[in-house]
Amino acid sequence: MIETKLAEIETEATQFQDVIKDEIEMNKSMLDTGNVKLFMDQLATQEKVGQPFSYREKLALFTEGDSRFLRKLPQGYMDEKEKDKKDETKTQKFGDLIVWKQQLLFAEESGRPVVFITNDNKPDWWKLNQDGRPESPRPELIEEFSCYSDQSFIMVGMGEFLDHLSQIFDFENSLAYLELNAEELVDDLMTSAGWQETLDENVNFTSYLIHSGDLQFAVGNPLTDVEVIEFSQGVIDIESVVYDGTIASLAGTFSIEAEVTIEQYGDQPVEGEVKVSGMINVQFELDAENKEDKIKQDTVKLQLGGFEVTKFVEYTDAEDSVWASVVQ
Repeated sequence: MIETKLAEIETEATQFQDVIKDEIEMNKSMLDTGNVKLFMDQLATQEKVGQPFSYREKLALFTEGDSRFLRKLPQGYMDEKEKDKKDETKTQKFGDLIVWKQQLLFAEESGRPVVFITNDNKPDWWKLNQDGRPESPRPELIEEFSCYSDQSFIMVGMGEFLDHLSQIFDFENSLAYLELNAEELVDDLMTSAGWQETLDENVNFTSYLIHSGDLQFAVGNPLTDVEVIEFSQGVIDIESVVYDGTIASLAGTFSIEAEVTIEQYGDQPVEGEVKVSGMINVQFELDAENKEDKIKQDTVKLQLGGFEVTKFVEYTDAEDSVWASVVQ
């Protein structure tokens, strides 16, 4: 019975992965040949793009960046660990700092106010509220801007910027709204539906952890039971957005961590944290008349598949929160 169910899950996950790949390739083709490329080309030809820093200027910025990151000062220190792993030069992490410095120079030279629009919601740009949402620019950024210009500085997210435009010009671009707010929309839907409930709707999550073999590989012994204590907030990366005028389909990947207690043959129970990744597809209808909630909630369909345990961290001393990692 268990083998049959696991085979069904594997078949469904493979089909789900094929659908997502097709949608991602279609979206990439649009970016390479469509209006996005035309817009970027026009920015360059109309000289709407500033001059890059010289090699000497960038070297000075890298030195300044190291000092900022050491002290957790904006801008860009949240990118340090992730980008250093893939970058032998250890310089890509300074991208946000370079963008910020270019804005400061533009403000100083032009004497004009600056409205900075960003999709980056990390705390090296923003002061976050209790829900982890951007509330206002980091005060250090406002203070630094005032050293270059006495004009005003406003920082807004792309979704908020589009909402302002729609009110001013009375227009609504649903596809742009979806593309620019995809991760936030799906994250809100998953939080509302509940990760535990959604995982159990798509697959018996506890049974998967016990019988898939991934978690057993990390622990080392056959498992008899797994109890999920608590989920952390999931991380979602949407790679494809398709909208036919009625139904929106958003596809990508997710990862989530869960605190678990593991029962195993011939040994004491183990407590720790397991990280699971997979694919996600969300479909819903948009309600153009509803300005507060553009999604018709009764049309939402959440699909998760392609599960994989990518990491297990055992609590070696739960009382003192000492950790030991076992990575597959």
